[in-house]
Amino acid sequence: MELLANDEDKSIEEELVLNLKQITADLDSFEEDVILSENYDSYPAIVTIHPGAGGTESHDWAEMLLRMYRKWMDAKNFKYRITDCLPGEEAELKVSLLR
Repeated sequence: MELLANDEDKSIEEELVLNLKQITADLDSFEEDVILSENYDSYPAIVTIHPGAGGTESHDWAEMLLRMYRKWMDAKNFKYRITDCLPGEEAELKVSLLR
């Protein structure tokens, strides 16, 4: 940061931005590893998504949450399966996450 303040070379700023992005990604990964390092963290988890009251908007929100969780599980190479899904306005989505 001191070099950036004293120098007008843009390459230093670009390198700093890249380094900060890498440090942030490494820190996020490390934090997740620390949080999921207890004895029972390797066991399966069950995630249930209930849209609740709100009609179509609530159902859409539940579907968005399901997509978000599925993308996250895919990125982490977690195995999962949908155990139950009740389509319709009063939807209930149940996802079983296996690690």
